[in-house]
Amino acid sequence: KETACAYIVLSELYYNGWGTKKDLQKAFYYNKLSAEKDSDQAQKLLAISYLKGEGVEKNPKEAFKWFEILAQKNDANGQTYLAYLYSSGTGIEKNLTLSYMWFYIVSKQFFEPANSEMKKLKKYMSEVDIKKAVKMGDAWLSKKK
Repeated sequence: KETACAYIVLSELYYNGWGTKKDLQKAFYYNKLSAEKDSDQAQKLLAISYLKGEGVEKNPKEAFKWFEILAQKNDANGQTYLAYLYSSGTGIEKNLTLSYMWFYIVSKQFFEPANSEMKKLKKYMSEVDIKKAVKMGDAWLSKKK
């Protein structure tokens, strides 16, 4: 973990240009090293870099992969991003049921915007799909206890 922390610090220095020339590619490089050492913060930043194309070629599928890793660790940020990616079909096939499921899971962590997102999704989903999403969300949450 100490090495991961050092890499994330280097990443931040290069990303912001603190004490060195701003260099998004070097920031990405050190951030990836930290993410591969299981740093949650680095994994989130790496996924965002892939999503936006900062310091690396834009790659929504790779972004999805890193957000999924976070989501499986019960990280609310990762779960929220997954929900949005599923609802838009970014980096993964569009799936409103899975989007609803992830927003449902995040709502159980008291992330208030998830409730309004679920309300929006309901307009485009059948009752059967909504119940399926809730059932899948409850099953996922029960495994994480």
